[in-house]
Amino acid sequence: MSPSTRGTTSRGGPGRDAPDGLLAASGREARASRPRPALAVGAVLLAVAILVSFASPRISDRLQRRSTIALVDGEFALARERAREARRFDPLSVGPLLALAAGYAAAFVRTRPELKRPDAQLYFINFSTAKRGGVLHPWSGFTLSVSQLQAESRGSVRIQSPDPRAAPAIRYNYLATENDCRVMVEGLKIARRIAQAAPLAGYVVREEFPGPQVKSDAELLEVVRQSGETVFHPTSTCRMGADERSVVDSRLRVRGVAGLRVVDASVMPAVVSGNTNAAVIAVAEKAADLIHSERGGGPS
Repeated sequence: MSPSTRGTTSRGGPGRDAPDGLLAASGREARASRPRPALAVGAVLLAVAILVSFASPRISDRLQRRSTIALVDGEFALARERAREARRFDPLSVGPLLALAAGYAAAFVRTRPELKRPDAQLYFINFSTAKRGGVLHPWSGFTLSVSQLQAESRGSVRIQSPDPRAAPAIRYNYLATENDCRVMVEGLKIARRIAQAAPLAGYVVREEFPGPQVKSDAELLEVVRQSGETVFHPTSTCRMGADERSVVDSRLRVRGVAGLRVVDASVMPAVVSGNTNAAVIAVAEKAADLIHSERGGGPS
């Protein structure tokens, strides 16, 4: 969920003897920022001398977060037209040129023809930088980014200190499986084919990154390992399920703890194929319906 909701615990309204506690946090903090006395893996918490009120092996190391890699094409042939457009605006004002989204075009693609659904997402961005949030390149360029949709790799979030303000130890463990590596490499190849095909190819002077000298699968994978970044969307540290090893049940109630629900992206068994925003809203709306019906209000 958004940073404004992280680590938030709210209580049910008046008129109920045992109102539900609702934990809404980000996927990484749902595991690491429980209010003390703590709810987490007991062995990890005891190692940093935190009072444990409920220890469960179910809060397992299942963190997922998608990675991305960018293909940057330099010397976009529309540079002169862009410059003329820029001169229409006061450089200190925010005009249409500066009102940029995260991506102006996107595509969900299959990296293998036999797949039944896409396994990678492409983003087209009409500017280029050396890294996310960095300074614009001195030449006109564009970026094609690739991210994997159904990532298999699992990481972990572990508390490091009894101080609730201390950052947790986060291990994303990207590219831990052969398929995750394959999807990112094949995704880069697809991005290259798009940039090298008409009509886009007519506007491209050169590939700036990773550059035409990077050709083999092994070389592309090394680029992904060294230069890949996150697309955020951490999930799955408090998995929902019907089995006893799941952290929450189908009504989002924490197993073994009365009156506590988890309502955020951490309850997803696996990261969704796309941005998590809509899915988290659906989880929150479902939780509201469940609580409303349990209080005798019926489904809303």
